[in-house]
Amino acid sequence: MSKNYAIAIGINEYQFLQPLDYASNDAWLVQKLFREELGFERVFVFTDTTKQGIIPTRANLLNFIAHLSMEPFLEPTDNFWFFFRGHGINHNGSNYLMPVDGQLDDIDNTAISIAEITKYLNKCGSGNTILLLDIFYQQIKTDFPLEYLDYAKLTNHNITTFFAQSSSQLSYNIPFLKYGVFAYALTEALGDRGQCSTVAKLDNYLHHRVSHLVQQYHQADQTPALISSQVNQILIAKHATKQDINTLKNSALQAETKGELEAAKNLWIQVLAVVATDTDGIDALPRIYINQFYSTSNFKQSSHQPSLVNPLGHNQAEISTKHYSTVAVVNPTTQHSNSKIVKHSPHQTTSDIISKEKTASHIEIEQFVTYEQLATFLSAQNWREADKATSKLLLEISGRQKEGWLTIAAINKLNPHTLQLIDKIWHQHSHGRFGFSVQKQIWETIEGSENPNYHVWCHYCDRLGWRVNDNWSFYSSLTFDITAPKGHFPAAGIINIINPWKGWSVGAFACVNGFISLIDQLK
Repeated sequence: MSKNYAIAIGINEYQFLQPLDYASNDAWLVQKLFREELGFERVFVFTDTTKQGIIPTRANLLNFIAHLSMEPFLEPTDNFWFFFRGHGINHNGSNYLMPVDGQLDDIDNTAISIAEITKYLNKCGSGNTILLLDIFYQQIKTDFPLEYLDYAKLTNHNITTFFAQSSSQLSYNIPFLKYGVFAYALTEALGDRGQCSTVAKLDNYLHHRVSHLVQQYHQADQTPALISSQVNQILIAKHATKQDINTLKNSALQAETKGELEAAKNLWIQVLAVVATDTDGIDALPRIYINQFYSTSNFKQSSHQPSLVNPLGHNQAEISTKHYSTVAVVNPTTQHSNSKIVKHSPHQTTSDIISKEKTASHIEIEQFVTYEQLATFLSAQNWREADKATSKLLLEISGRQKEGWLTIAAINKLNPHTLQLIDKIWHQHSHGRFGFSVQKQIWETIEGSENPNYHVWCHYCDRLGWRVNDNWSFYSSLTFDITAPKGHFPAAGIINIINPWKGWSVGAFACVNGFISLIDQLK
């Protein structure tokens, strides 16, 4: 599993520049996200308003970063995060951040270039550096006008940079919360609300959420920007779905077949940082090292030397899913590696199915009772109670009854056999209209579902009847009848369990990520 280190900087009271609101609050908000919710190993905070943080003078920042990077202490699988909220400037073609003692009439000696920061951070040994920059472009009363950062100068193969706003836009706050819009949306996105795992998902969330909040509170425009050559990179492993992992693996294979061996190696390293036992990745790295040796050596390829290893053996880069366990265990805390999946005859009754599953899967008695209740409700076409029973069962299996909702990490621990059993019961009693597999089939017909965003999710929910006339449906207003749209149920397992927060502009992102994780288990 990869390690994460971070630096969070927020400056309110500049010594020589216009003061800013809530920048220090943002640094502590991000620190709380990184440490408490995401479990980062270390987070270093620099602020000017509390005794807890280190004062972000130029000397303090440079000395700290230089000392931190004296020797590599991270691995290529690790990440280093850098959050900054304060003033910034483009000067003589270079991008600078302004520390608390920065002066516009002496930028070379009082500001810090982003290039210098990333140079030091790269020396720490991490394979990925993530910059989160919320930079103010206010006009200062001086003979030296503040210019906008030159985004193009920040492109680097192992550096991902998120900007709070696009060029020529302002960065806004949420006054009643006393936070900046960008930091607030960031904590939603990477936390359990958004559960964003990849660069692309985080970019999608920030783009929508920041724009929405700024329109809501300021009737203005603020659109975050991204510079990254690795949009499929997994940032937060616990939020990663199997689709995320397979996408990354396909990217690695494609890079390898194109001869981009260093890029392929880095991608496989990212895969193994998330799934250390992935055999595709374990097999790939030695193969790449061999190919790199022959491609860079002075020896010419001959009939006495092995041919460069073909990673595919075929023209298409296809990822096998055989390495994902389908052990028939309902309780995720219990492993039975020799258990086998039980196949069902189409003529079996629900009781026959459940009874055999009870024996094959060691279903605990409480869960067995819930399966029976689910079948009873469905037999009576009591769709509402059946839906609630489905939610209850998923929470019991995942051990999250107290929380009342599921994270992607919890969903990923669900055994596929469990979901297949629930799906079979729904499918049988609804004559093929309802069930996870039905929802999965509909999802795969939606254009853009391979790389979904908020609008793709809206289109999908329109098809299922969870959204009507561009308005999100309350759970109580769903159609609890066999005439409901195909795939209408289970609904509580998505709407009420994956997303516990009010407001679809927030919850939809958790839902789409959670839903993808859920249906991945049906493969």
